[in-house]
Amino acid sequence: MENEKKFSIWKLISGFICFLGIGLCVLVFTMSIIDADGEISNIIWNEKAIEEYKNNPSGFSVEYYKVYEDHYFTEDGLFSVSKIRFMPTIGQWQMTVRYNKSSLERLEEDLDRSINRNDDVFTFALEDNEGNLYTDFEYKKTVKGRYTYYRIIFDDISIRATDELNIKIWFSQDIKDNIYPEEALGTLPLYSSQMPRDVYKFKKELPENNTGSKELLNSEELFD
Repeated sequence: MENEKKFSIWKLISGFICFLGIGLCVLVFTMSIIDADGEISNIIWNEKAIEEYKNNPSGFSVEYYKVYEDHYFTEDGLFSVSKIRFMPTIGQWQMTVRYNKSSLERLEEDLDRSINRNDDVFTFALEDNEGNLYTDFEYKKTVKGRYTYYRIIFDDISIRATDELNIKIWFSQDIKDNIYPEEALGTLPLYSSQMPRDVYKFKKELPENNTGSKELLNSEELFD
């Protein structure tokens, strides 16, 4: 009788441990789905890209860097960039900048400032190797799980006379009279003339299958 009792208790403990293990696996799997970039990193067809493709479908192309398909992080690990796309005929760059909820908590602690996750607290610019800043962009912000994603579009930036492009990040509140602080919150690589680009197959992301342009905001709205 005593052995049967011990066996029942052991079965109960084993069942509980098994239940916890299954629950943990489900949680990890669910979080991996929630945090996956998915459609957030697809091409967003703004008016300029749509017009160019309609006028010149055979000559329209999209390029990308394999090295930036996965996330490339700033030195402090707070921000990452991935899924960089370049449309040569219009000089358009698209990229996804991502940060974690914990990134905001670290910034709040390190800089002693309050940050509302739901606000568009960051602004972006591209900087070339000569220090020129390109500050006009369109963007779509998505909050999903622990992460916040910005899909960002810069137009009319040629690479013919540029050896390097980096994307820089600031607090939008710190930009006054279009003057950007010398020190950015983070700098991420975007382009180097030494890196080979590959052809990106974009047929599954053609304009008729893409509604993201309706949700695009202009960078000027960050400073209203």
